[in-house]
Amino acid sequence: MLNKAAIAACDGNDGLVDGLIVDPPNCKFDPASIQCKGADSPSCLTAGQVDTAKKIYAGAKFNDGTPIYSGFEPGSELNWNFMIEKEPFSVNVNYFKGMVFQDPNWDFRTFDVDRDTRLAIERTGKYVDGNNPDLRPFKEAGGKIIIIASWNSMGLPPRQVTEYYKSVEKVLGGPEKTQDFARLFAVPGSGGCPGFMMNVEDFDAFKAMEQWVEKGQAPDKIIYAQREGGGMTAGMGKPGKVYRTRPVCAYPKQSKYKGSGDINDAANFTCVDPGK
Repeated sequence: MLNKAAIAACDGNDGLVDGLIVDPPNCKFDPASIQCKGADSPSCLTAGQVDTAKKIYAGAKFNDGTPIYSGFEPGSELNWNFMIEKEPFSVNVNYFKGMVFQDPNWDFRTFDVDRDTRLAIERTGKYVDGNNPDLRPFKEAGGKIIIIASWNSMGLPPRQVTEYYKSVEKVLGGPEKTQDFARLFAVPGSGGCPGFMMNVEDFDAFKAMEQWVEKGQAPDKIIYAQREGGGMTAGMGKPGKVYRTRPVCAYPKQSKYKGSGDINDAANFTCVDPGK
């Protein structure tokens, strides 16, 4: 119900109603819009549920209000159970057990967001944080990098990835000086690592990198194929049938429907600047 409301609020922002929110950071969906007017029912949210949803969208913060990392994006609601059902994602729990507290019996129920996050940064930040935006040495060494963010991801906050890329642009001196060696692809409708769980050719970033490094052809877009039965566990079985292909454009450009042809065929889309 929450997902349907978010999609209804922002699906058409790109000019095409297709079940995808192409630019979630600019989605102004407010879960209070579906708060119950009277008694609780399956078609509305209680005041407590609205408050919880707002906190999930907002992301974790220190006690002084400083963001720790971005929250889950509008459109991602069908994946929330992956992170918030009975206990936190096992990777997160084991990180605190093994690296932060070095205590296999540590209980996540004792977790204090402000105190323990600061402790984690102090003890492990220099080993695990990849947030330095100064990639000039990498560029000067001839490196190329493709950065991927999935807008429906739970494990890797996508807005955090796009903000990092913006900080790289700032250090490098602007988009042009960044895009000649680093490109970001933010994938609508993807809940994790696109192509990884089902079929690598569904989002062939490796081929794009190969063309860039070996032939000097910088990727302006990578085609993303969505399959029936997609999700984090889809790779455990036979890949489902492809029901949609869509170009994922090099950030900040976004895909736009040309106005004719099958809306589920990538050939009928082009890459344009945001808002165009």
